[in-house]
Amino acid sequence: MSPHKPIKTSTMVGGVSLAVACLFAWVMVVGLMSDMNGGDLAGTAMARAFTAFWAFGLYALLTALALLAAFGGDMPDSGRIALAIAVPVSGAAVAAAFNLLRQPELPPGLWPLVIPAGMPPLLVLYCLWGLTPLRGIVPPNFALISVCAGTGLLCVALAPMQAVRTQRDDAVAAIDADWEAKFLATPDDAPIEQWRMFLHCGAYKVEDAARLMITSLEGPQGNLQVWLDSALRFGMHPVQKRVAIFGARRLPNRIADAVEWFKYNNDDWGRVEARYYWKSLLPEFDIEVTPAICASGMGWIDRMLASIQRGAQAGQVIDPTFGGEQSSVLVVLTWLARGGCDADARVTKAEGMLHSSGTLGSATVLATLAALHRK
Repeated sequence: MSPHKPIKTSTMVGGVSLAVACLFAWVMVVGLMSDMNGGDLAGTAMARAFTAFWAFGLYALLTALALLAAFGGDMPDSGRIALAIAVPVSGAAVAAAFNLLRQPELPPGLWPLVIPAGMPPLLVLYCLWGLTPLRGIVPPNFALISVCAGTGLLCVALAPMQAVRTQRDDAVAAIDADWEAKFLATPDDAPIEQWRMFLHCGAYKVEDAARLMITSLEGPQGNLQVWLDSALRFGMHPVQKRVAIFGARRLPNRIADAVEWFKYNNDDWGRVEARYYWKSLLPEFDIEVTPAICASGMGWIDRMLASIQRGAQAGQVIDPTFGGEQSSVLVVLTWLARGGCDADARVTKAEGMLHSSGTLGSATVLATLAALHRK
């Protein structure tokens, strides 16, 4: 390839224009990545989204510039291959730096900023080299080695930064696990002062659970829904689940709450998770199975079995555990039957639905249902 291949003026002007646009977007990205703290949760989310928008725009412009330089400029084939590799690699590296910079207060601090600060300018300069008279001043090998070495060194520099963050996260996870184990090992009848020691331990899940535990010890609070929400706050984490059970057991009106719960259809629940998880916690809430519970609970079972049957007729597969999105019918039915409710008719109906559907893996469930029949 001739070292002085002629380049169209329009191509050169277009390349310089794209380079200027890239450098403007680059300034915005570096500035925004240096501080993505929006003050509150909503502001921080908006700041991060705005930063991601500009980063995407930067790499869209950079991709266009690289394509123009590769096909309209004057560079060796090795340079085109280098651009094809370097642009996506640098984009991935900037994305990794973005994730690290979301928490600049943690190690390695603001050091990841060197990735977005260094990589895009190197690629822009190499593209300009292939589109402008710079190619007649800077030797091709020097230009190629410079962009490859610079991009490679910055990628390598990212590795120890990731390692530092991972090491820090592992250390925090170990500390959190230790506090969680101590919290779970503390007996329910421990004095309130013993629970206060968890309020400033640094493990936020334990701190949250300790506040709820102290609130309950100071006097029964809320209703079953309040304590269920506390269990779901961190995805049914053992610490929150333990507090939810403790708080619910201290409610004098928990039987009345459960009776009301059974009157709801699934669509009446505000939180999707609550539709399923509360039923699995009922046996642990120490709720006496009274005639009112039996009547309300069996009414709910009837509605759920009818809903599952309609779904099966429409072609939906019956969950062999009657769990998950099929509303944990087996859990509730087992609890009510073992609590003394007359569940024979519902057990028979559930057995018939499983037999007729031929659902694989239902043998264990059928055995559980068979044991619920009154002798």
